[in-house]
Amino acid sequence: MQGERLGLVGGLAADRPVLVAIVLAFGCAALAAIGVNDAREAGVGSGDLADLLTAFLVLPVLPLALASVAPRKTSWRLAFAAAIALLLLALDAAAPSLPFDWFAPDRALLAAAFVLTLILVLIAPVCGAYLRLSFMGGLAAVLGAAGAAGLLRFEGVPLDQIGVATGLGVALGVVVAIGVIADHAALFARGADQRRAAGLAARQGAAFALFAILVAAAAFPLRAAVSPLGGELLDLVWAAGAATALSVVCALLITAGALSLHRPTEALAVAENARTQAQRRFWRPLRKILPVRSAMAAVAIVGIVLVVASFELVLAPTWREAAFVGVAAGAAALAFFSLRAGLFVLAALVAASVLSMWVSAGLNMATPAPPMNSAALTLAVIVFGQLGLAWRDARSPRLNARETMEMAMTDGMGRFVVGLSAGSAALYATGVSGAAPQGAAAAGYALCLGLVGALLAPPLMTALSGLTGRDQF
Repeated sequence: MQGERLGLVGGLAADRPVLVAIVLAFGCAALAAIGVNDAREAGVGSGDLADLLTAFLVLPVLPLALASVAPRKTSWRLAFAAAIALLLLALDAAAPSLPFDWFAPDRALLAAAFVLTLILVLIAPVCGAYLRLSFMGGLAAVLGAAGAAGLLRFEGVPLDQIGVATGLGVALGVVVAIGVIADHAALFARGADQRRAAGLAARQGAAFALFAILVAAAAFPLRAAVSPLGGELLDLVWAAGAATALSVVCALLITAGALSLHRPTEALAVAENARTQAQRRFWRPLRKILPVRSAMAAVAIVGIVLVVASFELVLAPTWREAAFVGVAAGAAALAFFSLRAGLFVLAALVAASVLSMWVSAGLNMATPAPPMNSAALTLAVIVFGQLGLAWRDARSPRLNARETMEMAMTDGMGRFVVGLSAGSAALYATGVSGAAPQGAAAAGYALCLGLVGALLAPPLMTALSGLTGRDQF
């Protein structure tokens, strides 16, 4: 570890954190100012952009900040969540009597902020240090989204497209930041100092950031999210790519820079080791009852269900959707230099999308309309990529298939849950702010996709490891 090179990205984040943060902040602020001034001169959009960015600060940044200061004991955490609920209720009740015309908190936004805070506070013990500085990643992602919103508004992009693009950018930026924080904690627990841990975490996160940008740019044109809108075609390829790139790059570099400046103590290593031990104890019973043959049988049963569900779907998958699945899997294999990770993303994405559509049709629940369905599916692809990357890194000649699954789930599930929750909250914020009316449906769809993928991940990892020549019994 001490001999590993930090690379360009790691060196920038670890050795020039303040300079990088100033350059990114200045550039994004300048782009935001240009866009807001253009909207003000045109007489439209400036207030809507402010509402959108404010919604991003409430979701997911505020819950991440509150969860980072939550107490450690369970009883104190519950009391902390109750105090937050009372505070939000008091804020909502007192808002009409305050002498501020602009201050009118949205009840749906406050309720969602409390729910996300409660989830993060309750899972904090099993997430180790993932939540300590995660709000920095959220703020950095919102900073990038502000710059992207200004740029897109200056180019004349409609508000609904800006909402979709920036919401997806914030969601993926938060996921990338969570991964950087998790890698930093693991590297520090293994003996790296704060500078090297931050630099290596940034270098490792660069591949994941590239994966996120590639998938976000390809999601909309390849999933037929092109529909007539006012006589023009809704084409989000460059808008989503630009917004995601700005948010992800800001989240990656600013988060790693903050980690390099933050002085961790031995408590961080203790918390990370305790998290690892607790997670391994949680997954060990599943490892014992899930040999390779049982995992293969479970995957085969899921495959049969997928075939049945495909015949019962009213809307059959199109060639564009199949192309998106292939591009997502290819991007994972390319970015992670692993065909195994690409295969895992491919299988998890196909299963989650088909089963989610089948369940939604059975319950008479409508899936979000384009383009928000593409945004939800893109978020699911990225969090599946987290699990695929953890599975790749867990591979070792000393571990059989079940042990590899245990190590991968131990490393990946915490960041998967936090990233999916915070990313879905960012999509929900676009709907509450009015920028993207289908934002709430997209958040629910992304959560459904993530839940199905999380349930399928252990047997899928075990079966794929067995097919590659590992533990065959």
